[in-house]
Amino acid sequence: MIPTPSGIEQGVTMIVGTKSGLLALALVVLSACESQLQKTSYAGRALPLTEGEVTFVKSFLSDLQSRSISQNREYCGYFVVNSDGNLTTTPPLRGREAGCRPADAERGLKILASYHTHAAYAPDFDSELPSSDDLRADIFEGIDGYISTPGGRVWYISAEQRNATLLCGENCVVSDPNYKPETEYSVADSYDLATLEAREQGNHVLQKNQQ
Repeated sequence: MIPTPSGIEQGVTMIVGTKSGLLALALVVLSACESQLQKTSYAGRALPLTEGEVTFVKSFLSDLQSRSISQNREYCGYFVVNSDGNLTTTPPLRGREAGCRPADAERGLKILASYHTHAAYAPDFDSELPSSDDLRADIFEGIDGYISTPGGRVWYISAEQRNATLLCGENCVVSDPNYKPETEYSVADSYDLATLEAREQGNHVLQKNQQ
C-alpha cells in the first residue's frame, strides 16, 4: 500500500548502500516543542515515492534486520540520492535497544527518507508499529521515514500527511524467530499522532479487534 502515485522515476539507478517549578518548566518545554512541531513545514522529497524505491527499501531493511535482531539494537540512517543520481543509503548507525539517532548525511546527498529498525522482539515493547516519537521526529525534520519491526513489518511515515502507513505485514522482511504475534490488540494499517499516543497511554479502543 503506497500513499502516493507509483512508477519508477526516470534517470534513477538503484544501488545497494552499506528512539512544583520543575514540573511547570517541563510543561513549558513540551508546549514549545509541540508548537514548533505544528509550525514545521514539509521540506519535500528529492524524488517522488516509487515502487522501485519501496522494493529497494524492503531489500535493504531485510538485510539489516538480521544484524539488528541478533544484537538487539536499533540501526538507523537515511535513504539518499547521490551526486550521480543513484538511490543509496548512509551507513547504518548502531543505536540502543530502544533508540537510534542517525548521523548527518554528507554534503551533496539528497535525503529521501530516514530509516530505522526496531531491534529484537520483546514482549514488553509495542514495537510492531512506529512510536509517537518516531512519527514526531520525521515530522519535525520534514522528511519521510521507513521502519522495520521484529515481526517483519515495514512502515512508511509521511511527514507531509503526518501519519504512518503499513507497507507490508508480518514476515515481509526478515523477522525475529522468537517473535509472537499480538493476540489482544491488533495492529492497524495506519496511525497518526493522536492514535499512536492513545495506544501508548493504554487506550486501545481504536485498534482492538480490528484486523
